[in-house]
Amino acid sequence: MSADVANRLREDLLEGLLLGQLSDPRESEHRAALLGYDTRRAYRVLLVRPEAIAGRSVGEATNIDLALKRRVLDTVVEHIVRAAREAIAVARTDEVVILVPEGGRRVPRACNGSSPPG
Repeated sequence: MSADVANRLREDLLEGLLLGQLSDPRESEHRAALLGYDTRRAYRVLLVRPEAIAGRSVGEATNIDLALKRRVLDTVVEHIVRAAREAIAVARTDEVVILVPEGGRRVPRACNGSSPPG
């Protein structure tokens, strides 16, 4: 599988999870496993959102500001993908969403598709 295809599948998986489009836990588990993720592992969701540039409000952002923000978000994703291969990182319009596996903690098979216990 090419890197571009794998990245697109990771993005689709994360977007589907975030938007509640993957209502079948077995489908989510299957898609994650195909991408090499351990579906028995607990994950944390991290959100990275850059602040407004030079004190400008969102409505005052220029095309240059928006291009810079896009570059920052894409750079964050590239760094996460290189530094933490087990993580899933997706740049959205205003933020980067990252799923990071918790260290060594596995979710019991019966809990897959729902929130981890505890």
